[in-house]
Amino acid sequence: MFRTLLDERQSVREYEQRPVEQEKLRYIVECALKAPTARNDQGCFYHILTDRKMIERISRAGKQNGEKYVNFEQLYSNLKIKYNENDPLFYEAPALIIMTQPENHTISGGIQSMALLLGAQEVGLRTCCIGLARFAWEEIKQVINVPDGHSFGLAYTVGYSNAKPEPKIKDLNKLKFY
Repeated sequence: MFRTLLDERQSVREYEQRPVEQEKLRYIVECALKAPTARNDQGCFYHILTDRKMIERISRAGKQNGEKYVNFEQLYSNLKIKYNENDPLFYEAPALIIMTQPENHTISGGIQSMALLLGAQEVGLRTCCIGLARFAWEEIKQVINVPDGHSFGLAYTVGYSNAKPEPKIKDLNKLKFY
């Protein structure tokens, strides 16, 4: 079961416009929260957004702040998906999860991310990690209540999708026994 989830999981950037059930969103965040953390600090916090206006506000701010680093139209072209001016970062996903983490201890978010992604896969949801959302950090802090001492960790788009991206061949030879 676990290996099947790993084999089938892919980042998806095309979502159906149907809401994600709150129970499923809670479940996938609980998967992340049950995952190990460095020193058992359990410091990561997950903010779940389903309000399209809030999501688009953050998305547009991220594009505006990130344009000097990223050509978003070219990015969309490379991904072979339609560019959306109202939601340039989050692909019109019906849900967005923003993970914040303690500024002085950032490894735990990486550990917990895989549990969140696989939990979503398990319940029929598709996801994409969005590191570019860091360009919207100032806007994010105006929209959500960020705990003191926290910084941006990662954003995850979440939703239902019938998209079947080309499978990426994984190189399983990147190991060596000593």
